[in-house]
Amino acid sequence: MFPRGRYLVALGRSWHPEEFTCSQCKAVLEEGGFFEERGSVYCTKCHDNRYAPNCAKCKKKITGEIMHALKMTYHVQCFKCAACKNPIRNQAFYMEEGEPYCERVP
Repeated sequence: MFPRGRYLVALGRSWHPEEFTCSQCKAVLEEGGFFEERGSVYCTKCHDNRYAPNCAKCKKKITGEIMHALKMTYHVQCFKCAACKNPIRNQAFYMEEGEPYCERVP
């Protein structure tokens, strides 16, 4: 049975807009997007607070672009060359004394 009046379709079901809410903060999810995780829906903020990984360098939540290196996860700006301080993104690098170095020619 479909709801009467305005409705939206998400997760294979029809919802009154005011009833499609974040599982955590109860904000209405009609606009702004949502995430489904383990059968629950979340607004972006609650999803990031609950499921976003922590950066191996600064320990803060990563809510944007992610860099995977050395079996860990980093903010792109946190995984940078120890010499030139530029982010090492999608390029070869080597480790020396526990620090990453890009392979740029000086």
